[in-house]
Amino acid sequence: MEAVTWLHGTAGMVLLGALVALAVAAVLALRVPAARRWADAARRLLLGALVAEAALGLVIALRGAAPAETIHWLYGAAVIVALLVPGALAESMAHRRAAVAAGAAVLATVFAWRLWGSG
Repeated sequence: MEAVTWLHGTAGMVLLGALVALAVAAVLALRVPAARRWADAARRLLLGALVAEAALGLVIALRGAAPAETIHWLYGAAVIVALLVPGALAESMAHRRAAVAAGAAVLATVFAWRLWGSG
């Protein structure tokens, strides 16, 4: 169990760093339209990794090790939902979608920072 918990914590820290990088890339994509496609692909990839991380956390919880704070669950869901929102916007709204993606990436980073602290 300790190895799984260690993996969850380590992956969480790596994903927090990836969220910071995504936030920077998404903000830069506002100025460089050609980078929007790459930032969106990175958002989708990171979203998949976050879902896998959440599944790992669920496995840990089902094995009897709940998070230190119950709000940990809410922050985890908020990170995933924040990164889902830009994908709901139409491709034809490219600039608005990029702005929402940048805001969502920054918000997800803040939630993930708090998530890390509530573990």
